[in-house]
Amino acid sequence: MKARIAIVLLVMITFLSGCPEGGIYYTLENETKTTDNTLRNDIPIHGIARLGSDYYIAAGNVWKGTLTPSPVTWDTATPITPPVGGALCTALVAFGADLYGGFITQSDTVGLHKAAGPSPTTFVGGQIADVGIKDRQVVLLAIVKSLTVPELVVSTAIVGGSPYTYDLLLSTDGAAYSSLLSTTSTKPFTGVAYTSASGGNYWAVAGSSLYSGTGVANLVSVASPTGATSSEVLTSVFSDNETSRLFVTSNLGYVYYSSNAGLSWTRNETAVKVGDTVVTFLTVAGGSGQSKMLVGSDGYGYYVLDTAASPPTLTRFSESTIGLYTASVRRFLIDGSRLFACTLKGLWRNESFNATGCTVGSWIQE
Repeated sequence: MKARIAIVLLVMITFLSGCPEGGIYYTLENETKTTDNTLRNDIPIHGIARLGSDYYIAAGNVWKGTLTPSPVTWDTATPITPPVGGALCTALVAFGADLYGGFITQSDTVGLHKAAGPSPTTFVGGQIADVGIKDRQVVLLAIVKSLTVPELVVSTAIVGGSPYTYDLLLSTDGAAYSSLLSTTSTKPFTGVAYTSASGGNYWAVAGSSLYSGTGVANLVSVASPTGATSSEVLTSVFSDNETSRLFVTSNLGYVYYSSNAGLSWTRNETAVKVGDTVVTFLTVAGGSGQSKMLVGSDGYGYYVLDTAASPPTLTRFSESTIGLYTASVRRFLIDGSRLFACTLKGLWRNESFNATGCTVGSWIQE
């Protein structure tokens, strides 16, 4: 009940501040009670992965979700044991048959750890010993497919200097890592992708810079997407079919789209705003080769990007789910017709995702 009151108050504050976003009025008038599952609704979800038939989320603790009883049941009583007491997981992926998590404590970084599958129970004793990874703070974990072979990409913070520097490392086996960069960055990496067109390229974003290169030790800063300014923060990069399509999100209300592996770019015609506030976009997901894609935003739920329009258009979702409408959606996981949205205030699930039209059914707050 308290969470519901807080949501209503937040919506009313938005209303009183004169927000002209038409969708909010429709959503208020048509709001329905949200089905709620067993997870707390106020926890930030830092990552989600599927390993075998189970799901795992990083929300400080790492929790397991099973499909029995259906559709998803979360074991909130027994988290996967962290590498040391009090360590919090801030990044999580499934790679091969194992889970990989980046952990921090109040006083120190704990590095990258593996919880051995197929049914992981503990990260204890699983620290990755590679010199480029050991004891460093993990700021990004991602899986890319280089010519259909899954690879693990890790960005680390090299603490000690001023400013900190950030590396971007690649592994094919989870044990040995090589830097993709020709030189480290002074900005944290927030996204990585791979396109196989024209011989294959890795892509990454850090601050206002877009990086590209063919492999180990040769990623360099390249020209930003057409129209991007030097002060614009590029927040993520995504390749849906990993052949030639690229999407780059920004903090100035734009999503940049390339259909030819970065040779040319287009974007929505005007920056997206809610009232006088420019929307920061955080992530892109969707079906391979589909014209409509999901785009998560910082505090305004998610939008649908239509690349078939010229220029591309962005439409804020208008389902009657107030909590998600005002959430920061930082990543998605698409698993067939099941869609998860990771937010700063809980995990959301949809059982009726249709990638062709980028449509959804009713949302459940896990």
